[in-house]
Amino acid sequence: MMKRWKWVMTIASLAFVLPACSTLSDRVGPSHDQATQTEAEQGSQAEPQAGTAENRPDKENRSATAPTKKPPSKGKRQFPYTLDLDLQKSHPNGSTVTLHKLTADEKYIKIEFEAVQSAGTTLLSRSWNDVKYKPSLIDDTGFAYKYIDPAKNQDLRIDRGQMLSGTLVFYGKLKDEAKTLTLTFNKEYEYEKDSNSTWNPYYQFTIDLSN
Repeated sequence: MMKRWKWVMTIASLAFVLPACSTLSDRVGPSHDQATQTEAEQGSQAEPQAGTAENRPDKENRSATAPTKKPPSKGKRQFPYTLDLDLQKSHPNGSTVTLHKLTADEKYIKIEFEAVQSAGTTLLSRSWNDVKYKPSLIDDTGFAYKYIDPAKNQDLRIDRGQMLSGTLVFYGKLKDEAKTLTLTFNKEYEYEKDSNSTWNPYYQFTIDLSN
């Protein structure tokens, strides 16, 4: 009878000492539910065990697996950048040009437009190599974005009763500091801007980027 009592006391002593020993479960770490329950019992001052992500508070776990992105710097334009325009002008030669939408990315600025001609013929660009006779896009800092000719109809020709719709493409990243863009058709023919017979109507649009 005495030997059996001694054996029971030994088991009880081991059960009391065991949590303080280094075991395999200590190296692996408790489950997430156990860690959360232990922190709730110990209060906000509980120290997480180093080296085990499971033992860290939930806030630290989230930052370890999915770091938050830094907010964009003030004044930085986010791409892709889009802007609805709805700008329209008419010319005495019977043409009308409407700008619908501007889209900008890291390399290009694209402007969706539509043009109609009710009288004679209109050329909104010229296929000559001289950049002076093609659509131009300049921001208020003075930077000029390079116009890219389309594969077809490089003169952007519209005959009587026809409508032309498409996208003007300019090479260059839209500057963060730019507040306005000026789009001009037939800049070299400004002296004919009031002519009702010109094939090269002068158009100029100011695009506000402050919105």
